[in-house]
Formats: sequence, structure tokens, C-alpha cells
Amino acid sequence: MNIKNKLRLGIGFLFLMALISSGLADYYLTRLSNDSKAILKDNYRTLVYAKNIEQALDYPKTVATATKMQTIDKNIYQEEHNITEPGEGPLADSLRSAFETYKRLSDPQAISEQSVKIRGLLYKIIQLNMTAIEHKNSVAAGTADGAIIIVSLIGSLCF
Repeated sequence: MNIKNKLRLGIGFLFLMALISSGLADYYLTRLSNDSKAILKDNYRTLVYAKNIEQALDYPKTVATATKMQTIDKNIYQEEHNITEPGEGPLADSLRSAFETYKRLSDPQAISEQSVKIRGLLYKIIQLNMTAIEHKNSVAAGTADGAIIIVSLIGSLCF
């Protein structure tokens, strides 16, 4: 094998290694991007709906009851159509049931007690989604750590 062929082989090998390195970097960046989108898209909406329901429960007496009920109903409906975590569906069903009871009450003491029950369900939904966010974040961090190691090894091999 002459020098010309050895150079071609060496340069071809380096080109192949650079191609593999950039392909791996692209793959891991895409995975990280998808993991990050999943964290924000799936769970953030639920947290917004829960916040809106809590704010509506705290509306002052000057706000019309119909407006309050409509806001809560709309956000529960959106939550029911944004079930992203295991166990969230039964909690959303319980929230709907508690709200239906809340709408029929007229006694201030009973309304207050049902409001506390609704807040408890909201807390459970929020906690479930926050735990899911933490888990998805740790998955994304693991992906990032693995990507750094693999791309660094391939890059070192290229050099």
C-alpha cells in the first residue's frame, strides 16, 4: 500500500468518524428537544387549568356566580381533555363530580366545605403533574449526560 492510498484511507476514516459524531450529536439533540417539549406541553397546561380553577374559587362576591361557575366548568372541561399522566383521569372525574355538587349547594358552610374538597383534588392533580415534570426532567438530564459522553468519546477518537 503506497502513501497515497494510506492518506486516502486515513482521511476517509476521519471523515467517517466526523460524520458519525455529527449524526450522534444530531440524534441526541433531537431527543433532548423532544424530552423538553414533552415536559412543557403535557403538564404545563394542567397546572394552568388548576390555577384558573383556584382563582375562580377565590373570586370576590362582587363577581357574578354565573361567571365563576363558567370559568370553573371551562377549565375542568379542558383538564378532562388534557389527561397526560396515569391516575390523572380518575382525579379529573372526581373534580367534575365535586364541582357538580358544588354548583347545587346554597348553604355557605356546605359551599366552603365543598370548596376545600375541590382544592384538595386540585392539589393532587398539581402534585401528580409536578412529579411527572420532575421525572421527565431527570430523563432529559440523563439523555444529556449520555449524549455528552458518547459525542465526547467519538470526538476524542477523531482527534
